Amino acid sequence: MGFVGIFNRKGLEEFSNYISECFANDDNVRRMKILTEEINLEEKIKIEIDENKKFDTAFEMGKYFFELFSREDQKKIFMNQGLWNWISCLYLPILRKDDGYIGKDSRVRLEEGWLWYRHLTHFSWYVYQKYKEKSFIFLESKSNNQSLLCEQIGGRQDFLSNDNIIDAFICLYWDKENKKFKRGYTNKKSGIKRFGTILNQFALNYDFYSMTYEQIVDLLPEEFNELKNLKK
Repeated sequence: MGFVGIFNRKGLEEFSNYISECFANDDNVRRMKILTEEINLEEKIKIEIDENKKFDTAFEMGKYFFELFSREDQKKIFMNQGLWNWISCLYLPILRKDDGYIGKDSRVRLEEGWLWYRHLTHFSWYVYQKYKEKSFIFLESKSNNQSLLCEQIGGRQDFLSNDNIIDAFICLYWDKENKKFKRGYTNKKSGIKRFGTILNQFALNYDFYSMTYEQIVDLLPEEFNELKNLKK
């Protein structure tokens, strides 16, 4: 156990260099030096974090970070680059893809103007702190990966922050009894990608915040009828 750190500008630069140079394999000695040297840190928060923690799913990861920072000002946690990049650096070995590579920088490096919803640790925390148990639809994937829904809705803050859209998604695609996605949730006609496309089209004429999730579901075209009939 150790305390949570926050990178300063130098720490952010060191981390950026590290993931560029060690994209295919980990140099544990160098990484731990970046994490712990005072010259790289803006401050330490007196919160103990388990550097050996393992997560089977992104849901478990998001819940862990939510509980870890539950007493902190959530506005200060959100988009705190020094904090979330330090956390990525700490857990980088388990955030690497199955082939050992880091993949796109945005998976582990948070930077203003980037696609923040692709950042594995930050996004898992953000979605869990907003939706708690319902966040499983975004976080059902392994902790080193992201679900299809993240790509379709994660980049639209107006969709991501709308409870009615999230409930519509659960209604259409989640099998509550068997606790898994319904068959065909990735198909082209009525799958998740098509759902995201339809939402983008309807957003021009409809205010989803003023609608119930049932009204959103009823708007969908006929190719979604089978899923509508399967809703719980």
